Amino acid sequence: MHLRSVLTIAIVAVVFACRPAPEPVAVPSELHGVWKTSHSRYENRFFELTVNTITLGIGDESPQSYPIERFEKRQEVREIIYSLTYRIPSEDVANALSFYYEPRGGGTIWFKNQRNVEWRRGPAS
Repeated sequence: MHLRSVLTIAIVAVVFACRPAPEPVAVPSELHGVWKTSHSRYENRFFELTVNTITLGIGDESPQSYPIERFEKRQEVREIIYSLTYRIPSEDVANALSFYYEPRGGGTIWFKNQRNVEWRRGPAS
């Protein structure tokens, strides 16, 4: 290999190694907790948010936790919408959730695509 090629590769490697690490995902603490709904369609279902994970409880199966890759908070006309992206490793597909949050009464979440289903903070399953 020529000296010029070796130097170019070394410089590129140093530049990539010195890049700042991506900011860690941090779900705001007011959203942390186990969320459940009384809607009959989601009986025995829950989700739990922590600082950087989402756990999905889907009926009789064991709950599964996934790392949150991205979290955003945006102001819409009258409300704030939260969006998060997580990945199920076995599927290697990014999954996105968008929801609204109301802090009164212990907290309520409504998914953007299901405004008629209220999820409230509850005890762990």
